[in-house]
Amino acid sequence: MPLNKRGILRIQKELENFNKSPDKKIYDIVIHPENMQLVYGIVFEIDIPYQNGEYIMEIKLHEDYPLAPPVVKLLTPNGRFQPNVPICLSITHYHQETWSPLMNIEKIIESVVSVFFDKEINKGIGMIDDTDEKKSEFARLSKEYNRINHFDILSYQGKK
Repeated sequence: MPLNKRGILRIQKELENFNKSPDKKIYDIVIHPENMQLVYGIVFEIDIPYQNGEYIMEIKLHEDYPLAPPVVKLLTPNGRFQPNVPICLSITHYHQETWSPLMNIEKIIESVVSVFFDKEINKGIGMIDDTDEKKSEFARLSKEYNRINHFDILSYQGKK
């Protein structure tokens, strides 16, 4: 089912607030132009061992967003999350009991980015923990990988 009207208005407001914010961001938010339930976070400025990488995160919003949690997965190989596998975190569809409508797209992205560096969280579905050398190698190859495999998503950037 498509996103409800409340969800559409919420996403529009969230994107407006994101674009107005003067804060320097480590990511961009891109809404699929034909399906507002598909939101992409393009993460591009995080520290070693992911430095200089570009990571595309897909956030599939529930039709009842913001009342229900999204399905979140990383599309770009990164050494921390299995590519194209839904991630199990307290903010995702695996844990509807811990979801809060106060969460928004920015907080979802920031929560996932924080897990990149939290070695204590490694038992969830979709999580891995490769060596720092492997993570750095994924970072080095990430932009080219995204250009080849996810050009369609990258081409939405700037067309919000």
